[in-house]
Amino acid sequence: MVDKEATNKRRQDLPKTLQAGMKDIARAIELGPPSAELYFDAACLHGLAANGDPTQKAAALKHVREAVRRGIDPARLADACLDSVKGAELQQLAQTPPPAEAPVPATRIVNPTK
Repeated sequence: MVDKEATNKRRQDLPKTLQAGMKDIARAIELGPPSAELYFDAACLHGLAANGDPTQKAAALKHVREAVRRGIDPARLADACLDSVKGAELQQLAQTPPPAEAPVPATRIVNPTK
């Protein structure tokens, strides 16, 4: 069973910029359209967060699976941002054949008021 108080404490200890990035990427996924790039970026943020909070590994792997499903080049899974989630599942995903066609690029919008 997950200790919510301990989990919340670990989340508070994450660097604020990383927390903000994870919040922003979750919102971007929610708003869509979803893309392999967007899920890969989410995997990287959670992978980096997993260095200080191992509970983030599951989220990182979830996003990696979705990025691969949506056509990310599996060679990108060697990125250092995913070092904290290296293991059998990541190795298996890295063996996925590359997509025949390039995935649909992510829609990126910058808020000009910030």
